[in-house]
Amino acid sequence: MNSSIVLAKVFVLFLLLLIGFIARRLKIFDNVTTRGLNNIILKVTLPALTIVSMQMNYDVSLLTESIQLLGISICTYIASFLISLVIPLILRPRTGEKGVFQFVIIFSNVAFMGFPVIKSVFGESALFYAAIYNLPFNFLTFTLGVILLLQDKVFSSTSEPGNGYRISINQILNPGVVSVILGFALFVLNIRLPQIIKEPMELLGNITIPMSMFVIGAILAQNSIIKAFTNWRLYILTALRLLILPCILWLILRNFIDNKVFLGVIVLICGMPAAASTPILAQAYGGNYETAAQSVFLSTMLSIFTIPLLALILV
Repeated sequence: MNSSIVLAKVFVLFLLLLIGFIARRLKIFDNVTTRGLNNIILKVTLPALTIVSMQMNYDVSLLTESIQLLGISICTYIASFLISLVIPLILRPRTGEKGVFQFVIIFSNVAFMGFPVIKSVFGESALFYAAIYNLPFNFLTFTLGVILLLQDKVFSSTSEPGNGYRISINQILNPGVVSVILGFALFVLNIRLPQIIKEPMELLGNITIPMSMFVIGAILAQNSIIKAFTNWRLYILTALRLLILPCILWLILRNFIDNKVFLGVIVLICGMPAAASTPILAQAYGGNYETAAQSVFLSTMLSIFTIPLLALILV
């Protein structure tokens, strides 16, 4: 793909993000609307997009790649976790920040940023790989991620406890995970959806890309901009999240993976900004909510420059 086409596609996505940011700052809609749109994406449009993107003719080689991809995903999360253990020694986190920093290193913004960028750069067929790669995310977010954030509550005198918040099976087995399992089952069984079902699902799925960028912009508009730019720790954390880790991953995997799309999906997901759920879970489990929100803001803003750079390397 031509480099100018890649830049144009990514630029379009961030124009949508900017529109969401400005609309929220102008109070065209409120936080309740933002949360509602967020739920529509996660529970309706993204699952529809996932299932439709996995409506491919059964291919043994594709099945083999899927198993390999899942294995690489698990190994990547293990490596990220080990790296996150060293982060506190480098950044010297303040009260309630340790678990937040570790969470940011391990979990990237796949659903809202990863899927739109991957579709724009590599096309809709690449979403099949992205959906498989992202399978461990939801399980680890509500297990390992929660454990990391809970450690902040022990040392935090200002944060509030989770008010009896409990992890439920519905959080782990959410619509995103169910849609991947269902879509993959249809692929393996070589079952094609009838057009009367597939067509409305395609229409719903197509909403995901613009709406997700719009919502990200709205979420960023709720946070303090100035404080995000004055915390030196966040710059190091963001550099690791957006450039250092994906580049290390690319240098290692390019020697073993010939499929450019396969490799590109892995590296781009690794190079996404901090997960949008970071401040939500930090608040629920006693982490530093403000720092978590700032990390999402700063990493998302700087990803405007780093994502095109990664995309140009990969295509």
